[in-house]
Amino acid sequence: MDTSALEAKMAKSAGIFQRSALPILIVTGLITLGLMAHLATSPPNFNTDLGEFAPESEANDAHERIHQFFPNETRPLFIEVTADDDSNILSIENIKLMNQHLSVIKNESQARGDMISVWTTAPGIVQLSLDEEADGMPLADVTSWEHMLELIFEDNTTCTMTSDDQLLSAATYASSALLNKDLSIDSTCSYLETGNGSAAPTASSTLWVLEVDPSLEEQYRKFLQDDLRSEFDELSATSSLNYGVVSLDLISHDIDAGTFENLALLIVLALLVVVILLAIAFRSVPDVLFPLVGLSSALIWTYGVMNLLGAQFTALEVAVAPLVLGLGIDYAIHLQRAYSAIRKEHEDPAEAWLRSCARLSVPLLLAVVTTVAAFLANIISPLPPLATFGYALAFGVVCAFVSATVVVGSLHVVVRGFAVKLETQAITMPGLVDKIVALQQKQQVGVLLVAIFISAASVFGAASLETDFDLGDFVDPDMEI
Repeated sequence: MDTSALEAKMAKSAGIFQRSALPILIVTGLITLGLMAHLATSPPNFNTDLGEFAPESEANDAHERIHQFFPNETRPLFIEVTADDDSNILSIENIKLMNQHLSVIKNESQARGDMISVWTTAPGIVQLSLDEEADGMPLADVTSWEHMLELIFEDNTTCTMTSDDQLLSAATYASSALLNKDLSIDSTCSYLETGNGSAAPTASSTLWVLEVDPSLEEQYRKFLQDDLRSEFDELSATSSLNYGVVSLDLISHDIDAGTFENLALLIVLALLVVVILLAIAFRSVPDVLFPLVGLSSALIWTYGVMNLLGAQFTALEVAVAPLVLGLGIDYAIHLQRAYSAIRKEHEDPAEAWLRSCARLSVPLLLAVVTTVAAFLANIISPLPPLATFGYALAFGVVCAFVSATVVVGSLHVVVRGFAVKLETQAITMPGLVDKIVALQQKQQVGVLLVAIFISAASVFGAASLETDFDLGDFVDPDMEI
């Protein structure tokens, strides 16, 4: 497409652009610094709670109506307890040690506003039995399992199936959910029948179930559970017992924390790739530095504005950074190549930059518009995080385009002390390009057939695509949790 008329028209505005370049850099610099300061003082909170990915539906509306008449669902915190030496976790020594640790955790819970509302633990159940059958004797005063059984059970008690449905249900829950499947009570039953031998049941692990107050605010609840996990870690490090802590809130917390770290790492790696590609393509410090400044600004604008508007970040927003950088570097490379070529004919940097923008106006604008439209298609998704992801990508592309055209161009105009030198000319590889064009012209039919075949196969694959969603898919396999 002939753009000579548009180039000539744009060239007439070179004086205006030259005078505006420095104010443009000052204004965009202040905006960038302001958004960066906001990101530093109020960093975005990534939220990967499973409920955030639930689409709006009649089921959700029904849930909200029912929720008005029922309390919030409990948020269980599961703690697996094992012995460091893999010994019997139900030995009286381990039970008493767990009881001491339980007192520590209860004090920590109380210090955090009684965050645990329901306690289901092995030492708690044993102490409850002593309260009811042994006049409240403290577990710490029990010397052995034989002593405990004598306090709790009457003479001639045997291990038989009870007809009490409530007792049977509680016993089944304790044996199947709170204790390892290798639980054995043979020695206990034998002691009750004969009065000889050891009375201790055996199991390799036990499970505590602590129900966190569901009325707590979500982010605060995650923070408290992470804090309590640290207390368990300290108990594990200073005793012969090991506590493994897990909950949906902790999984979500770890994903959110890992997401923020991954975002920073991805940005650093993406910027490094940008520097390498620009250095190879242009072999010029300004041609590398200016797009780098522009793309970094585009990232700050994208995340800064979203954070300023209170957008809810999820793990999906991590993908915004590499996509914005990838598209932005494409715009910058094309514009700077055109600028370098035009600069040989027109020495004025402002005129050369405006002419390069005019020459590439049609393909660049089409690329930006189609890309933005494609990303905005996500807003029709019933999943709120996908809609937010679409908005973020579309806004990021616009920011990358503005930075590549306006900011990078202003930098070239203001810092115009360098000239195009032969030894720093961009890599063009005309021989390779000519061979590729020649091959394409000779093999047009073959290229079209391959493209049609690949497209047909892709359509078939997309039609048979199955999707699922699991919060565990977001978890790093190396995480302890």
